[in-house]
Amino acid sequence: MDLEEKELHRQRIADFRYSVVAELCNPYLSEEERTSLIKEKVLRHHVIPHSTKTTISAETLRNWIGRYRRNGKEGLLPKPRTDRGRPRSFNDQEAEALIQLLENKPELTAAAAVAKLRKQRVITTEISSSSLSRFVQAHNLRRKDRLKERMTGISEGSALNTPWSVFRPMPCTGFPFPTAKAGNGRLFCWPS
Repeated sequence: MDLEEKELHRQRIADFRYSVVAELCNPYLSEEERTSLIKEKVLRHHVIPHSTKTTISAETLRNWIGRYRRNGKEGLLPKPRTDRGRPRSFNDQEAEALIQLLENKPELTAAAAVAKLRKQRVITTEISSSSLSRFVQAHNLRRKDRLKERMTGISEGSALNTPWSVFRPMPCTGFPFPTAKAGNGRLFCWPS
């Protein structure tokens, strides 16, 4: 897509956004009328240029209204991507190094692991926090799950085959705690 096509693409999107918010920006509308129109537009299905989506959220409409009021029709142009031309994900070697570090050091957050690997120059790709979060979710590397696995030896979805998975009954004796509220007490158990 050359520069002229990109500009035409952006202009089509701005024109569509204007067609949706134009009547919402009428200064003579009361807030109740504007809210009613927003609800109506949220329920409607739209043919959005260069998108597979057919609905628009109320939050998006309010965002477009604010942008139009501040900057006119120019404010409705889509913003160019700041990461254009740069990879938005890790390459295979970087991904493998991150997975290995997170598995070996479950106490590290994903961001801390990336910072450590970046310091060691293993990772050079700049990645957003949302992309990192999606990566962690996709590879089932959430920190709390990694820590849980380390503590119990049980990974999510694995069979319970640890020494702790088999319990036997133990004799117990309860002693009331004199200054506690009714029903509170201490339970002492010992192996038989």
